[in-house]
Amino acid sequence: MFQCPDFLEAAMRPDVDELDFTWLVAQQVTGHIRARCPSTSSTVVVVASTIDYRNLARHLVSAEDHVIEVGSSLGHCTEILHARAADVLGLDVSVAQLAESRRRVPGAEFEFLDIFEEADRLAALPAAAHCKKVFLDIGGDRQRLQVLHAIDILRRCVPKAQLIVVKSEELHSAMASWTGCASSASSGEGVYLERPCDFLHSAEGFGPPARLPKQRRATRIRSLAQNQLMASADPERWFSRQEIEAALPSFSNMRGFCLARDEDLNVELATCLFLHHEQNPLFLDHAACCIYADDEEVEELMRRCGKHAIPVFWGQGGGPVMQEFLGSYEIVEMLPLSHSLYEAPALCEHLQRLRRRSRRPMTGPQLLQMKYVEAALESEYPEHPCKCSDPSAWLQEILRNAIELLVASGSLSA
Repeated sequence: MFQCPDFLEAAMRPDVDELDFTWLVAQQVTGHIRARCPSTSSTVVVVASTIDYRNLARHLVSAEDHVIEVGSSLGHCTEILHARAADVLGLDVSVAQLAESRRRVPGAEFEFLDIFEEADRLAALPAAAHCKKVFLDIGGDRQRLQVLHAIDILRRCVPKAQLIVVKSEELHSAMASWTGCASSASSGEGVYLERPCDFLHSAEGFGPPARLPKQRRATRIRSLAQNQLMASADPERWFSRQEIEAALPSFSNMRGFCLARDEDLNVELATCLFLHHEQNPLFLDHAACCIYADDEEVEELMRRCGKHAIPVFWGQGGGPVMQEFLGSYEIVEMLPLSHSLYEAPALCEHLQRLRRRSRRPMTGPQLLQMKYVEAALESEYPEHPCKCSDPSAWLQEILRNAIELLVASGSLSA
């Protein structure tokens, strides 16, 4: 007997699927399809081919839209979205593909993120808070349950999404052949899926997903429980990401660095660094963090961040997840590829795990060497933003650190 995975239980509630979301099997994609996706309701549109997927990007996205593309690959569809949307964020799990995408679409933003493994991080992205349209292409041959799982993650982590466009040969075929589809209502553009709850419950042709959401969720629950236990034991060093971000001045996130601008001095500086503990196997022992970016983006990161001391928080996920304050660190340099740390066993094992998860070729990260800055025992200055009275006070503290560094180096006279 087929047992429906827990992650689909919420997705199958009639109040969610039948009222909040309409499921449309796109058949002939033309400009008229916009009328099939009213902005007053939320729609999942499923296509089978890359051509139809990109045509939907042309027809369903306009200048006021904020878009996330999951599975951006080489950036071909991202380029179409970038030309039409207010902004677009491309997500992928291949470093090599992301590097090529950044070269192809320099004005778009790209991130290394696996939505199956890092749903919390997806939900914490600033782009997820205001995104209205999502494009999902995680491989046309993925199993249906895996694609449905991805859709469920997006519906939970991108709460304002009114449109989710999905490219999946298997899911499209299953929906098109579903007996609850009323083809007479399609008008040639697409078929609305009737009784979506019954379709999702249907066991016919469904195998177990390639990934194991139950085991992964159990692991996440154990990790969160351990996270909360450690935080309660040392509350002076552990803070929720929500709390930290609320204490920061308005910022943009670049590879975990929170960059803020002082309008009076017209300067931009890093105010804080969030490090994902699973993606930085060398930091605790060597103070080297992994930057998944090409040379051009790395140069921009070095230019924008500055080399002053900033607080580093260590953890996984966003929102209420607790982050450990590791102390203050300064940027030293990007390590050359000839450096011995690129051959460190911990990094090699980390990259092997990433390659097993990735469906595409990938290359390793670049290593950013940082240096721990010892805090004075009786310092009158706050160590991190949560100890400041307000965000503007923390920005002034960061400016003080930057100016002191410039004076010490002789770049600025006292």
